[in-house]
Amino acid sequence: MKKLAFIILILSSCVPKKNYTHTDPIKKKSGITIVPTEKVVHTTREMMNQNIVPLYQFDVGDNSIYAFQSFYDSKTGLYGVTDSSGNIIIPAKYDWVRTNPNATFRVAQKGSVGIIDLNDNAFVPFGKYSSIDEPNEGLMPAKLADRWGYLDLNGGPVVAFAFTHVTAFREGRAFVQKEYEGNYAILDTKCDALTDFIFSCNNTCVFHKGKCLVYYKDSQDIIDLNGKPQFDFRYEQLIFTEPERAFFWAKKKGKWGKVSPYNVVLVPFEYEDVTFRDGKIVALKDGKWENDK
Repeated sequence: MKKLAFIILILSSCVPKKNYTHTDPIKKKSGITIVPTEKVVHTTREMMNQNIVPLYQFDVGDNSIYAFQSFYDSKTGLYGVTDSSGNIIIPAKYDWVRTNPNATFRVAQKGSVGIIDLNDNAFVPFGKYSSIDEPNEGLMPAKLADRWGYLDLNGGPVVAFAFTHVTAFREGRAFVQKEYEGNYAILDTKCDALTDFIFSCNNTCVFHKGKCLVYYKDSQDIIDLNGKPQFDFRYEQLIFTEPERAFFWAKKKGKWGKVSPYNVVLVPFEYEDVTFRDGKIVALKDGKWENDK
């Protein structure tokens, strides 16, 4: 209880009381009905049952403390921001509201996007960027004219807007594309390129536990965070099960075989096809499907 009270005290100090002076007049004037938050700590299920959209949270065990939440004005069809008790901080005047980890908000107004602070001041001006995506690991994908780049949490550009497509950062890495339908390179969080534009990944360019499945020319492999392949791109295709990856079915010269993570051949390359069926891997040989063993 002491720890929780301490956290609540911190949260209450994050939003200056002077921001609440306009709360009651706005409620009375607009007739907005806000679902008040009687408790500061809520589980995600409780938030959903109350039709509250959480915007900013601190995880506390199985619960979360929500400092801010959006609300919807049914009369205007617009969104604003309240604190965890339902007091209006920012009136409902935006097309949508999304949060950033530094208690700022990405918002849209009349089709233009920008970033505002708790005092409703825009520090990333509306109309400069045509899109600003959700931040991850401190960086936000943003679109300037017809090119993508990244902003930091203060709205400052951290890389030249020179890409046709970018992904969000995961595990300190992102994939960027320089030409439409072209290949991808890997960036680190300093936005330095770690590889050339050589990878293709069919919308699966996401690292998980330091690994990512990609294509390079006519081969498929699993690369590490620096772009190093596990099998030196010697196979045309890979199939494996999660999360153990204890073995891989690999395609070589049109035939499938089974290899270990260290590229030891476990089953000869003599199968015509491999697929998932009923949650299991099955392989085709001489016109008959065999369950993986």
